[in-house]
Amino acid sequence: MSIDYYEILACLPREKNCDEYEQRKALWDGIDVNGNGFLSLAEISKGIRDVIGVDELFDCTPAINRAFHYSKNRTEGGEQGFDYIEFREFRLFLQTLRMFFEFYQAFDSIDEGDDRKINKEEFANNKDAIEKWVGVIEDMDAEFDSIDVNEGGEILFSEFVEWAMAKDLNIEVEEFANSKDAIERWVGVIEDMDAEFDSIDVNEGGEILFSEFVEWAMAKDLNIEVEEYEEE
Repeated sequence: MSIDYYEILACLPREKNCDEYEQRKALWDGIDVNGNGFLSLAEISKGIRDVIGVDELFDCTPAINRAFHYSKNRTEGGEQGFDYIEFREFRLFLQTLRMFFEFYQAFDSIDEGDDRKINKEEFANNKDAIEKWVGVIEDMDAEFDSIDVNEGGEILFSEFVEWAMAKDLNIEVEEFANSKDAIERWVGVIEDMDAEFDSIDVNEGGEILFSEFVEWAMAKDLNIEVEEYEEE
């Protein structure tokens, strides 16, 4: 089945500008039928079916679940605990839903048995495709074992996501420094790029992982003055 990614992107207003804020607010209001200001996973799933109305997204349950659990309780001062998303977390949900949806399409293309798991044979059979995504892999067996964190002999979607995020967005010191102008457009002036890098690299691995980048970006986004609007 061919997927219209442009249609899906258009249905997920994720950008931080006034037009997409208004689209996002309208989307939220359409899903939050109770008007109580927070959404459960069931309400989010129903909203993707009934309000967003894209079957490919609604059918991608693993991506919805992953995005929901990744985004909930990401902001301080939440009143509804760990089981709900508030509007201030909704933009992150839409961003991660897009990303996890794309990851799931990749995962599903390898999962030849359609059992939502990837075994070693399936992984090896798709070496060419996988290397197009992440670069050369010298030892497919060793790479498989590094992804299979629970040592179950199969790669679960959650394990695939962690691997894909690390592979896709490991940012080395030189790459970070070379992107100073772009980064400062997002978060303001950075006096010491090396010190800023070190503050993001929480695990001190010498590279910024996607999870570390998200934590830093969220903190910057929530602690600086919002120039155009506030999502509250």
